[in-house]
Amino acid sequence: MSKAQGLHRYLRTISRKLVCYKDTKQTLLEGLEQELSVYSSLSYDELCQEIGNPTQVSAQLMENISEQEIAYMKRRRKMILCTVSICFVIAFALAVFYFVHAQSVMRGDFYVQEHNLQFERRPLLVRQMLIMAALILERFI
Repeated sequence: MSKAQGLHRYLRTISRKLVCYKDTKQTLLEGLEQELSVYSSLSYDELCQEIGNPTQVSAQLMENISEQEIAYMKRRRKMILCTVSICFVIAFALAVFYFVHAQSVMRGDFYVQEHNLQFERRPLLVRQMLIMAALILERFI
């Protein structure tokens, strides 16, 4: 790793730990880069020894950011994480339902017979979920 890459890696590590608006982050990092340009000949490890751990430096920089901005960005990160998680859960559920449907079609018992309908009062979705759970358990047992 070249010496200039060490400074770039150090700044990138600090950037990842900052919780603020993009404009604020860019302003803080540009100022820090100007201050650290003197140390551009040092590697990442040497920078950590000379200046300090990137976590400590980012904590010092975070003191300059308003509490409202930090709270907003944390809330935003949490919402994005929840949205992505929900999308993965929905995609997984759709894949499972497709698997159950494909297995039913391949076995030839996709269509429900009439005598099953009069005794079975659960909605179709609940029945499919029970079938899916049984198939999953059957594979692992």
